Amino acid sequence: MSRNPARVIAEKAGDRRVVARGLPFDLALVGALGGLLVIVQERPFWIAFTVVAFISILGVLTVISTSRALRATKAEERGKRSDDKALAKVQRSLGCLPILLIGATAISLVVHLRTGSWPWQPWVVVAGGLLGHLLAVGIIRWSRSVHEEAP
Repeated sequence: MSRNPARVIAEKAGDRRVVARGLPFDLALVGALGGLLVIVQERPFWIAFTVVAFISILGVLTVISTSRALRATKAEERGKRSDDKALAKVQRSLGCLPILLIGATAISLVVHLRTGSWPWQPWVVVAGGLLGHLLAVGIIRWSRSVHEEAP
């Protein structure tokens, strides 16, 4: 029993949208945990980093493989309007960056009030999260532009 090719294409595009929606958060979390590992090299953080990195790598590979599979499709087949709108919305999202910024600011203020000096460590975590987020946005941007290059 063969499936409707248009339905298969629409399902692949839907899968890509769903995975891409979580990619900025996942990669920002990987970056933040990586920044934390620079400061604190404890086993629980390594385990968390490994698990989140594995999940994120699977997400990146899913977005890349589905984008490559959808390369030769027509816009109507993959639901161009919903596909572009969803990916553009994800590309503009801030993911967990506000949480990282608020947390780093709060920690910095508490440490400053207690010790009189400003800590640099929370900002290393924020920088790692920002790098991960920017990587995710770049991957999503690439996945949107793949169709423009198609023959």
